[in-house]
Amino acid sequence: MEQDKSVGLCASCAHVQMINSDRGSCFYLCKLSKTDPRFPKYPRHPVLSCVGYAECTMLGTPMPDLIGKPTIVAAAGNLPKRIAEYVGRVNSATEGVSIAHMQSPAGWTEPGQTPEFDEYTVVLRGLLRVETKSGSMDVKAGQAIVAHRGEWVRYSSPEAGGAEYMAVCIPAFSPGLAHRDPA
Repeated sequence: MEQDKSVGLCASCAHVQMINSDRGSCFYLCKLSKTDPRFPKYPRHPVLSCVGYAECTMLGTPMPDLIGKPTIVAAAGNLPKRIAEYVGRVNSATEGVSIAHMQSPAGWTEPGQTPEFDEYTVVLRGLLRVETKSGSMDVKAGQAIVAHRGEWVRYSSPEAGGAEYMAVCIPAFSPGLAHRDPA
């Protein structure tokens, strides 16, 4: 559920329960109303002050952040590749981790790199070739590979149909941290 910050304090209160109707409306139910008549069941928004307000993070139950859609980011390589970043420096301003959905066409290859991040890759469809200084591995649908920071690596999708995969980088991917080989 996506938080609507325009509702005021209810957006981050530990006592709120978001109710989504089958018609697409969102209501903020105050759970304090069940035991205390001072609190309306559905407060009028925006709520700017409330004696019952308790910030979620203070109670150890932080509200999740919905990421409504990814940001398409530029890709390196000889052919166009689609990178849809869901979590990371671009889409969510997250520096600790990035999560991206990748789609590379047949024949795509990128420059080698020696990144300052660990990259965890799960192949969903096709085949992803991963080259290192010690050789290459073909990672097929249903398999995963971990490329460790400081290790030279190059990715490609040599087979017909290309490859589709999810990549998780820790810390988050950044071109400045990738240390790509010169073109």
